[in-house]
Amino acid sequence: MFLIILKFKQKIKLMLELIVCMLILLIFLSVPIQGIFSQIAREIDSIADISLISARLNIMRNGIYFLLSKSVFGVGAGNFEYYMKNFAVYNTKGIINSHKLVA
Repeated sequence: MFLIILKFKQKIKLMLELIVCMLILLIFLSVPIQGIFSQIAREIDSIADISLISARLNIMRNGIYFLLSKSVFGVGAGNFEYYMKNFAVYNTKGIINSHKLVA
């Protein structure tokens, strides 16, 4: 919106200020930014990992099994991991948390 409202010289000045701010942020926050990018890369790798696809499917199968075996009431809030650890029917390769699927 600022690029539409401002005059040409003001647009150039604004863009230069934004570039300087971005460079300052990259210099001073390079380590945290690298940490964020590495975490994103790990998550993407875990999604693409073919060996974990069967574990994900089995987590869903176990969840449906628990839901149906408990008369459609489920296992209760916070008990899914306990049931996955102790009563899992399908092999999940040691993954018991349905929200954190990285092995």
